[in-house]
Amino acid sequence: MVVKNLLFVARVLHLLEPYCEDKQSKIKEDLEEQEALGDGVAYADEKAESDGEEKEEVKEELGRPATLLWLIQKLSRIAKLEAAYSPRNPLKRTCIFKFLGAVAMDLGIDKVKPYLPMIIAPLFRELNSTYSEQDPLLKNLSQEIIELLKKLVGLESFSLAFASVQKQANEKRALRKKRKALEFVTNPDIAAKKKMKKHKNKSEAKKRKIEFLRPGYKAKRQKSHSLKDLAMVE
Repeated sequence: MVVKNLLFVARVLHLLEPYCEDKQSKIKEDLEEQEALGDGVAYADEKAESDGEEKEEVKEELGRPATLLWLIQKLSRIAKLEAAYSPRNPLKRTCIFKFLGAVAMDLGIDKVKPYLPMIIAPLFRELNSTYSEQDPLLKNLSQEIIELLKKLVGLESFSLAFASVQKQANEKRALRKKRKALEFVTNPDIAAKKKMKKHKNKSEAKKRKIEFLRPGYKAKRQKSHSLKDLAMVE
């Protein structure tokens, strides 16, 4: 029902958009300006970045009319935030991915091409993610929609759009690594805290995965050393 409602809204927004001959180039400019694409390799590192982008985008959206491009970008950000903050709950991403597949089929081979990079981006992020709690059903759904898009627009058009998404993802990954390296020099204390937090989250995720695969398993806790235990006994 959610997917059907979103598809209806998408149809209305697409019909309300003013017609212009350079519509495709305008959409491309908006994509480059807003930089809504991202990769899914390090979700934990994207949380602060996602929060910052969300605040800036809210300010920009206040005076901007709703369009189909805006709707796809908005849903892509929701999918990105869910993957970063609650990867074990794929409900929103499942609905959004199904909507992206449905809207692509509804637009058809010619009308979908300007929106293709935006549609591929969240699917690419999910397929290339490495977090331990990834839902295999969601990954299979992403792959199915990718194959659907490939058949819809043809291999050449799909490859060009996919390559642009992949290129931007690699650029964002490289920029993030550069910022991390710079932070270790300029703010070593903050960088060290972030590194410790990352290792802690990674360790907890590993424990949860083991508990999921082995229900009766309980991770051993480290023994706390009291003053009595540390005392020298002759």
